[in-house]
Amino acid sequence: MAISQQKLKKIKIENLKGLIDVEIDFTEKPLVAILGPNGVGKSTILHAIACINKPINDDSVNYKFSNFFIPTPHSIWNGSSFFAYQDFRDGSNNTIDYETNFHKETARWAPRYENRKERYVSFIGIKTCLPAIEKETRQSRIQFNTIPLDDETSTKVKELAGAVLNKKYVSYNRHNLGNTEYLGVSTETISYSSLSMGAGEQRVFYILSEVVKAPSYGLIIIDEIDLLLHQDALFKLMEKLNEIAIAKKLQIIFTTHSQALLSLDFIAVRHLYQTPQKTLCFNNTKPDALQRLTGEQI
Repeated sequence: MAISQQKLKKIKIENLKGLIDVEIDFTEKPLVAILGPNGVGKSTILHAIACINKPINDDSVNYKFSNFFIPTPHSIWNGSSFFAYQDFRDGSNNTIDYETNFHKETARWAPRYENRKERYVSFIGIKTCLPAIEKETRQSRIQFNTIPLDDETSTKVKELAGAVLNKKYVSYNRHNLGNTEYLGVSTETISYSSLSMGAGEQRVFYILSEVVKAPSYGLIIIDEIDLLLHQDALFKLMEKLNEIAIAKKLQIIFTTHSQALLSLDFIAVRHLYQTPQKTLCFNNTKPDALQRLTGEQI
């Protein structure tokens, strides 16, 4: 029987890239924001937790440490170590604070990937911010086939995206050209594909699609959630993500540089600060707390 009701409780990092001796808790709220200055290790945390679980089926992505911690002449990542603590149910057995030590001492990471506990995980990285037009290499006319997306999941995504971006979408489509797919939408006045779509609009559709299609108790990881978005759209997106996360018991963990998100009380904030000896993690810092820490008014 497959395990269910998975929840990542916390991670304790001993040494991972620049992170040293830091513990991060994820239990307070469904949405957890990791905040901090450039280079402090926010993305490293997301990369680590993406690799904690094995996929629940062949349709899920199998994230491995080799996807994020590629050995180079500067580092082969030996000596890396962190602990993950998870809750899950296996039939009638309820496991609390299941501990796994992920580490690399020699050529490969341990434990073996097949020994990880299964969970649906979706990692949404920075590359999803790249506009489709900047990835396109064709310069002649593109003639694609259009397939309407009118299933329940797609309809939900279309409605949510409209609410976030303050647009009334009347259709949501997929355009195919060989092995290439383009997103497509129509409003009451215009139809266009992702080749003509703003990067922020494109990413909102991608994030919402991943969250809406995720099964209950899934883990969604988003790097730099505030990129490309106006504050009004960002706040609306966060509200929709929170509603979905509560309804489906998802965990959504993301990094951000947007201190404006500190004002949203349904987000648990984990603020990282690096010292020469260790990495500090402050829980739920607010603008006045950051002023006391840094001496600067936000």
